[in-house]
Amino acid sequence: MSLSVTTVGSTNQSLTFTRGCAPTNQCNITGSLTFQGGKVRISTSCCNSDNCNATSPTLPADNTTANGLTCRTCSTSTTDYCYTDSTLQCYGAETMCSRMATYITGSSGSATNSIRGCATPSVCNLLGNQQATYGSTNVAVITFCSSGSIGLQGSFYLSSLMIFVLMKMLF
Repeated sequence: MSLSVTTVGSTNQSLTFTRGCAPTNQCNITGSLTFQGGKVRISTSCCNSDNCNATSPTLPADNTTANGLTCRTCSTSTTDYCYTDSTLQCYGAETMCSRMATYITGSSGSATNSIRGCATPSVCNLLGNQQATYGSTNVAVITFCSSGSIGLQGSFYLSSLMIFVLMKMLF
């Protein structure tokens, strides 16, 4: 069983409650992902017998203590990738920079979106690369997370670093 609350802006909130089978590594996890203009908080709980009823998941509390990490932040509802120079100060247990793309396909059409921001390690581990089917709707989530130091600098610096290391090894 999982519970998630997505808040966009100060008043637009979406509550999602799902029930179904899940691997044990997805059980009893709480976490959050904050992005420009919004936040997603999730919690899962599990039981391990036929027709069992897991306890209701409890969402993590908001933490307003800055942790020193800064991540790029953006969101789009039209593509699976967003990039910006805008940054976001991370708080509490959100110690990873994350980029999450979601693909939804079904009989009523398809949708793709992407968000980038600060995340808890548990969200990075839980979401990873997931696929689920709800009736005739397929949902795929792909999440990339980093400590922030390389992800914040962009691929140019990562490529330069790799070339430098290769040059040192070869010569």
